[in-house]
Amino acid sequence: MPITAKQKGRATQQRRKQPPADEEVWKAAFKRLDKRSRGAIAIGDLGEALRRAKFVLSEEEVQDYAKDADPDASGTVELPNFLTVAARAKAETLSPEQWAQALDEAFLTFDKVEAGRLKAEDLQGWLTQLGEPLEAKEVAQMLRGLVDENGMVVYQDLVKRLAKL
Repeated sequence: MPITAKQKGRATQQRRKQPPADEEVWKAAFKRLDKRSRGAIAIGDLGEALRRAKFVLSEEEVQDYAKDADPDASGTVELPNFLTVAARAKAETLSPEQWAQALDEAFLTFDKVEAGRLKAEDLQGWLTQLGEPLEAKEVAQMLRGLVDENGMVVYQDLVKRLAKL
């Protein structure tokens, strides 16, 4: 089922409210995955496109956005739908800066002595077991180069690294 005129009108209104820089970032993220320049990407690429557009999202959130991105269940996401979803994601999610601040505050709750450092072993355990768990391989890659000779990680360095993703 194609997008209705009413849906297109709402999408246009939402996009008009966004700063041009946001929309340009979103379009660039989309176009990097639209290798054939068809104006559409596979629904399976939605999460990657949103992450390239600088959104920090869980898989559950991506699945929720997928319903709006592919309303006719065709398996593809057209650029206007992607821009609408990106506008919604911006309104509903933390900015990368806000996310980094929240992550820093979360690490601080584990830092009992407020030294700014956590045991890499503990960090690996938390990241593979709590919330939306990561694979051990992903955590090892994330921490690569951040663990000092005492097995500690300065979590500000990890927050900075993650904020760049």
